[in-house]
Parts: sequence; C-alpha cells; structure tokens
Amino acid sequence: MVLGLEIGLRLRESLQSKLLDEKQLGEKKLRERNLHGMSESQVAYVFQGSLTTKYRLVIAEAAKGNRNTKPNSVICADCDGNGAVLCSQCKGSGVNSVDFFNGQFKAGDSCWLCGGRKEMLCGNCNGAGFVGGQEQVTPLWQGLLDLPLEDLLELHGSNTAND
Repeated sequence: MVLGLEIGLRLRESLQSKLLDEKQLGEKKLRERNLHGMSESQVAYVFQGSLTTKYRLVIAEAAKGNRNTKPNSVICADCDGNGAVLCSQCKGSGVNSVDFFNGQFKAGDSCWLCGGRKEMLCGNCNGAGFVGGQEQVTPLWQGLLDLPLEDLLELHGSNTAND
C-alpha cells in the first residue's frame, strides 16, 4: 500500500513538472515571436531558399529588432572558408600519375606531398577557414523589416500567413 502511494506521488510530481515545463516552453515561444508576430521558424520559412539563409544569425538578430550591422570573421579567399586547398603536387588526384625513378616508369604512386589525401591545410588561414580581422556586414534585406507580414509572404510566394 505504501509503495502504491509512493508511486502515485512520484507520478503526480512528474506530471506537475511536465506541465510546468510545457507552460515555460509556451511562454518561451511567446517571447520568441518577432517580426510582425512571426516565430523564428516562420521567419526561416519565409526566407528559405533565398541567399539570405546563409546569414540566419543575422536574420534572427535583425528580426528581433537589432538593425545594426554584425561583425563577421573574414572568410579566407584561398580556401573559400573550407580550411583546405587542393594539393599543389597532385592537383587533387591523390596520386602522382607519372613517376620516373632511375629510368623506370612507375604509375599510381601516392602523392608524396599530401600522402594521397588530395587536400592540404590552407597556408593562409592555417585550416581555420577565416583570417584575422572582422568586416561589417549589413543585411541586404534590411528594408524588409518595415514591410507588413502579407507583403513578406507575397514576396516569398506564399498565399497564407499561417504556414
């Protein structure tokens, strides 16, 4: 009997905790509503498929009312932010196609420079993908924040505001 009562109390506490968590989650979702009453997921939907999806952080910050430019690290021009460049010896094939040693022909040997990995660490950014310093990036769509929700959805090609 005591065990059943203890299980019942634990179940009750668990349910109360879950309800409290759901209430807090609901309040958090209300706080997250922005940009003419849209949630961040709706903002992402409006801008999906466009070039601005690369700048989700900037979009989210701007949608919250922050219209300042955001500092971003400068992307390395040599590796395009990848952190690796093609091997200069094998040109990204991973093998030396022709290797002459003492007059003998040997083909398909692993590249001596990259070890067959095809890529090497970028020497400009040391594999980080960005170089020191920062640049100011101003969102190209900044004027969209002043548009009504219906116009934003029309620009995106959606017919309903509740998608």
